[in-house]
Amino acid sequence: PKEPTVKKLEAGEKIRMIWHSRVSAEKRMMPFLEALTRVNKKYKLDVYGGGGDYWRAKRYVMIHNLNVVFHGNADFEMVQDFIGRSHLDVLVSYGFDTFGMTLIEAEASGVPVFFCDPDMKEIVPKGSFVMSRSERPFEMARALNDLLDHPERIEEMSKVMLKHQKEILISNRIKDLIKIFEGLVKK
Repeated sequence: PKEPTVKKLEAGEKIRMIWHSRVSAEKRMMPFLEALTRVNKKYKLDVYGGGGDYWRAKRYVMIHNLNVVFHGNADFEMVQDFIGRSHLDVLVSYGFDTFGMTLIEAEASGVPVFFCDPDMKEIVPKGSFVMSRSERPFEMARALNDLLDHPERIEEMSKVMLKHQKEILISNRIKDLIKIFEGLVKK
């Protein structure tokens, strides 16, 4: 995989968002699409994954003329490549995910994240995410529009992600565990 770089939203560029999880009621694709109807058109959302709301979501996008592209289920390398080329990773489940793996993948790629569940703040570093005030589509739209009004925040959040990137590597976690075990053996 390519070495992660700092993400920047250049003047006039559309924010590239990625959704890479199930398209289902629990993951809340439909409320997020409703939020996008209230977001200025300076965005593009790429959706990777399938699920029970897939065709419903595709119809909604067509009816509302949203800038969303559905790729369906894709292989890991393709998704990783698109994560690395995105400005913002989206996970809007609420009270459902206990450990958002999509957020960890975003962190590894230096990509800021967008969520609405305050429990997700425990997963990613402070200053690396946008969180809406609630799970309601109106509040998600408000948070996204605010980000679009302040595009420099993408670069700031990406730098935070990259600064903390090494913390999530499994090799570093293993080293920490070995130190703990060695300390226990010595006692």
